[in-house]
Amino acid sequence: MAGVGGDEAFHGAVTRAAHSGLLARMMGVISELIKETRIESLSQPGRPLDSVAGHRRVADAIAAGDSATAADAMHDHVTMVSDVALLRGHP
Repeated sequence: MAGVGGDEAFHGAVTRAAHSGLLARMMGVISELIKETRIESLSQPGRPLDSVAGHRRVADAIAAGDSATAADAMHDHVTMVSDVALLRGHP
């Protein structure tokens, strides 16, 4: 599916930028587990553009060295993209 590779690459770059061995290990463990939710999320109408907007907010905060805003932006992004039927337990 279009967008999945870019989404994976973005989250990989953020993980590397964090310089956290713990985060890198956690992402390594869950990367295959979240692939299905990533595909479902990016299949929702409007979600790819919303996801890119969230990525931009995270990236801009990282580039500015604003860790608090980056953390808030990533929290908002993950909350938005995790709103999928697969995780809600119903269609």
